[in-house]
Amino acid sequence: MNNAHLVHLTVQLSNLTEPLKRLFVMVRGGLFHSILAEARRPRLAYEHGRNYRLTPEDIDRLALRYEETKNMRQVAREFRISVTTVRSHLRILGIEVRRSKSMSEKQKEKAREMWVAGMASTQISKKLGFSHHTILKVIRANNHSC
Repeated sequence: MNNAHLVHLTVQLSNLTEPLKRLFVMVRGGLFHSILAEARRPRLAYEHGRNYRLTPEDIDRLALRYEETKNMRQVAREFRISVTTVRSHLRILGIEVRRSKSMSEKQKEKAREMWVAGMASTQISKKLGFSHHTILKVIRANNHSC
């Protein structure tokens, strides 16, 4: 570190705000480290019993399960992985993935009516069998066209 840099740091540290001053006192007193030691840390994926990579046997089971259910979301939940990961493994194996169905105009109108009546997108999605993201797209598209 050169002298100009040290002077700059000294000036910066001499003009600390009150919260930063308290933080430095806590760090010097060891309180900060004791707080960090007591803080709960998030559990990582491998601590939940899930490895970062699926074994070849897992991938075979994933494919069989998809063939049984034809539901990527359910398979993803069962294997504790994302839908994108399920889709990726299925495509690598050459398994044709079912495309999601489109909403008919009648279903879109019903979704809009339910929204206007005060239902949440998650409630509408459960009743109509589409994701709440799809419901929100329909509602937003309707609002922009008006």
